[in-house]
Amino acid sequence: MFNGLNDIDWSALQHAYGSAQEVPALLVSLRSEDPAVRRRALDECYSTVHHQGSVYDSTVAALPFLVDVAEDPGTGDRSAVVRLLVSIGESAVEQAGRGYGSDTDAGAQAVAVLRERAAVFERFASDSDPGLREAAVGAFAWCMEDAVAAGAFLRARFGEDADVQVRLAIVAAMAGLAARSETMGIAAWEWFGSVAHKGAAHPVLRFSALAYSAQVAPDRIDDGLVERGVGFLAEVRVAPVEPAAATSQSANGGVPPEVVAAFADMDRAVAETTVVTKLLGVLHGALGDRLADRAVLIRAQLSHVDDAVRLDGIRDAQGLITAWRGDHAALVDALADLLHGIGPVPARAAGALGACAPVAGAAADGLGTYVASLAGEPLAAAWHVADDELREPFQEAVLALAKLGDVRAVPYLVEALDSGVDTWKGVQVAGGLSEATGVLAPRIAAYLASLNPGSRRDTMRVNAALSALGKLGDPGTIGPIMDALTAATATNSGNDVPTAAPAALNALAALGPAAGPAADAVWALTGSANLHIQAAAVKAWWRISGDQDATVKLALNLLDASAWFAINDGASLLTEFGPDAAAALPRLRELMGHSYEWVRVSAAAAVWAIGGETETEAVLGVLLAAWNRNAVTGRVVAPLLDRMGDDARLALERIRAELANNHRGDVASLRDDEMVLGHCRAVADRFTDG
Repeated sequence: MFNGLNDIDWSALQHAYGSAQEVPALLVSLRSEDPAVRRRALDECYSTVHHQGSVYDSTVAALPFLVDVAEDPGTGDRSAVVRLLVSIGESAVEQAGRGYGSDTDAGAQAVAVLRERAAVFERFASDSDPGLREAAVGAFAWCMEDAVAAGAFLRARFGEDADVQVRLAIVAAMAGLAARSETMGIAAWEWFGSVAHKGAAHPVLRFSALAYSAQVAPDRIDDGLVERGVGFLAEVRVAPVEPAAATSQSANGGVPPEVVAAFADMDRAVAETTVVTKLLGVLHGALGDRLADRAVLIRAQLSHVDDAVRLDGIRDAQGLITAWRGDHAALVDALADLLHGIGPVPARAAGALGACAPVAGAAADGLGTYVASLAGEPLAAAWHVADDELREPFQEAVLALAKLGDVRAVPYLVEALDSGVDTWKGVQVAGGLSEATGVLAPRIAAYLASLNPGSRRDTMRVNAALSALGKLGDPGTIGPIMDALTAATATNSGNDVPTAAPAALNALAALGPAAGPAADAVWALTGSANLHIQAAAVKAWWRISGDQDATVKLALNLLDASAWFAINDGASLLTEFGPDAAAALPRLRELMGHSYEWVRVSAAAAVWAIGGETETEAVLGVLLAAWNRNAVTGRVVAPLLDRMGDDARLALERIRAELANNHRGDVASLRDDEMVLGHCRAVADRFTDG
C-alpha cells in the first residue's frame, strides 16, 4: 500500500505550514487500529495538505496513497478518507481554473491524478456500505473527463440505490456537475424536475431536486416554484437537534468568556445543521433578490412543525433582514411569534431580533412580555439559572430589548449586573439605555474596576465597559475611567499592541467638559508615541478643554502621521473648526489624492467644511469615487452629503442609485446601513421637485 512512500523527498514539498516532511506519518496513521489516532491524522490532513480547501504539491503527492488507503477494506473510516479525497478534488477543479481544463498547477495535477482513478470512485459508489457510497458519489461532479458519461452514471446510481442519504448526495453531485459543464445544465434541470414531481419520492429528495433545479437554472424559476417548495418542506420531517450547551462567563482555562461564547456559538451552529439546512441555503441562494419569494419560504420555515427547520428559518430571516433592504415587518412579526416557552427556538428568535434591532422595533412589546413571563423571583433569577433551556432565551430576550433601547430591559439588566453572572453580556448593551444612567453607570464602573485594563485577556471587556460609560455620560465615573487609562498606558508597548487606552480616552471625550479633572493626563498623552493613543487624546483634549488653537495644531500634526487612521482622525477633527482651520487646507488637498480611500474621504470632508462652496466640485468628485469603490465609506459620505444642502445636487444621481439598490452590500452593520439610507432619503427629498 505504501510502496514508494519513502522514495519521495517530502521535506522538499510544501503544505500550509511549510515542509511536508510529516505527511508520510499522517498517511500511515490513517491505517491505525486506534480510532482516535485515525481521527487525529485525518484532522491533520485537513489542516496541512488540504488547509482551508487549498491544494499543494504535497497534496498531489499524497493522493495515490490516500486512494490506496480508502480502497483497502481493512481501513477503518474508509468513508472519511473518501470524503477527504472528494473535497480535494472539488478544490482542485476550482484551483485549476474551474471546469475541464488547465494542467499547469497543483490543482490541475491533482485533478489529473484523481481522474486516472475514476474507476475506483465508481467502485466506491457501488459498495455495500451506504456511508462509502454517499461519500463517493460527490466525485462524479468532476472525476470523469466526459461530463455526459458522469451524468449518466449518477442517474443510474440514483435509480439503483434506495438509500435516501446516498440519493441526496447524488442530487447534489448532479448539481455540481451541471455547474462545471454547460452541456449538462439543461439535462440536469430536466432530471431534477422529474425527481421533484415523483409523488412517491421521499419529501426531502423532492425538496432537494427543486432547490438544485433553481440553482442550476435560476432563469427558469417560475412563479410556482416557491409554493411547490413550501409544500415539499411541509412534508419533510427532521430529527430533533441535540441541544448544545449554552455558555456562561465562568472561567475556562483563562480564555476570555466572550471568546468562549463565540466558539460555543460556532459549535452550536454546526450541531444544529441538518440535511435540510444546506438545501434551504441552496434555494435561498438561487432565489437571490426575489425577496418576496424568500420571505414566503422563511415564514414557512418559521411555522414548521420541527424545531430544526424553525431554527434554520430564524437564521435565514436574520440573514435576509441584515443583507437586504426593504419592508421586513412580516418577518419581524414572525420571529416575535416564536417568543414563547423555553429552549433554543425562542432563544435564537430573540437573538435574531436583537441582531436586527434597527428595524425590529415592532417586536419590543413581544420581547417585554416574554421577558416578564420568564423573569422569576428574584426579579432576574432566570439570568443566572443553571438550566440552559431557560437561561439562554431569557438572556437573549433581555439583550434584544436593550438593543432596542427599551427601558423595560433595565430592571433585568440591573439584577444581571448585580448577579456577577455573564456580566459582560449586559455591559455590551447597557450604553443604549441612557435613561437609566443613574442605576447602570455605577454598576458598570464597579465591573470595570474588577478588570485589569493592562491585561490583553481583559481588553475586550474593558473596552466594552468604557464604551458603555462614555455613552451613559455619568461624570461620577471619571475616577474608574481614569484608573483604566492609567493602567492601560502603563503597559502600552507599541502601535500594534491592543490597549484599552483609546477607549478610556474616548469615554472621557464623551463626558466633555465634565471630565475636566482628567485634562492634564489627557494633554500628556497628546504626544504619545502610540498613534492610537495620541489621536484619541487629541480628540479628548478638544472635547474636554475646548482649546481650539492647541487642538488645531495637534490635528495638523496628525495629518503627517505615518498611519492612515491617525491622519483620518486629524482630518475628521479639523472639520469641526471650519474656516478657523484654513491653515490645514494645503495639506488636506494633498491628502485628497492619498492612496487609501478612507483618508481621501476624511480629507475631502475637512476641505469642504473649511473651504466651503468653492471646494464643492473637487470634494464631491473624491467622495463619490470613494463611495463607488468602497461601499462602507457611505457611512461618512452620506451624512456629509446631507449636510451639504444644495451643494449635494451634483450627487443626486448617486444618491438615487443607492436608494434603488435593495442590497445592503458591504456596509459594516445594519444600523449603519439604515443611517446611510436615512441620509440618502433626506437628500433625495430635498430635490424632489428638481
